[in-house]
Amino acid sequence: MQSLMVCYALAAVGGYLVFFILVRGWIAYVAGVGPRDPGLGGRYSIIPTRTETPRTQRKCT
Repeated sequence: MQSLMVCYALAAVGGYLVFFILVRGWIAYVAGVGPRDPGLGGRYSIIPTRTETPRTQRKCT
């Protein structure tokens, strides 16, 4: 019974850690810290950030 409680506790903690890592990755991606578009020389993100003006944003073609 004791090992079952330990396994459950480890699984719960591991699940929370994975969840928070995924959330942090999603926030970084949405904030524009994620992968860059190689077609633009890596200067701008695929998703425009707030600092980019409409003139510097990537045009949809």
